[in-house]
Amino acid sequence: MIITYHGGGFVKVQQGDLVVALNPDGSNQVRIGGKDPFIINGPGEYEVSNVFVQGFGVSGPGKKINTIYRLSLDGLRLVHWGTLGDDKISEAVASGIGEVDILFVPLSPASSIGGLAAACRLALTFQPKIIIPLAESETVLRPFLKEAGAENIKPADKVVLKKKDVLEKEGEVIVLAAV
Repeated sequence: MIITYHGGGFVKVQQGDLVVALNPDGSNQVRIGGKDPFIINGPGEYEVSNVFVQGFGVSGPGKKINTIYRLSLDGLRLVHWGTLGDDKISEAVASGIGEVDILFVPLSPASSIGGLAAACRLALTFQPKIIIPLAESETVLRPFLKEAGAENIKPADKVVLKKKDVLEKEGEVIVLAAV
């Protein structure tokens, strides 16, 4: 599995020939496939190309609906939480999300979830094996990394992960540079 960061909250996950784009145009959606992708842009349950997706509706900034996406891909559980409006997630949503192997955490200076350190604390409640904060600015990223105790991590252009390696991790933070 190859993961690259493309700015904002946009990440691409490639597993063999399959490409999954999370939040590709900044509008909280999932695109599965290349030329004629299947687009998911709201809560619900979906299965496309052996990728299982669950979307959980939660509050976003300005009382808009945000969707937290949980994908099952190659035996790993990936979660992209979009743009949250609160620093808490209901028990029902947290229970539905369940265990998390890789958590993508979009960060912005205008974060409405109680600050960037609060975003880290919320991320840690999921007990993910790997946390990938998504921020283009070191100023935005720094408070998150400090709270996570991961201040000396250098950004990589991409990360290549194998299932067995992911399952051995516990709360590891990986920082990706926008490509």
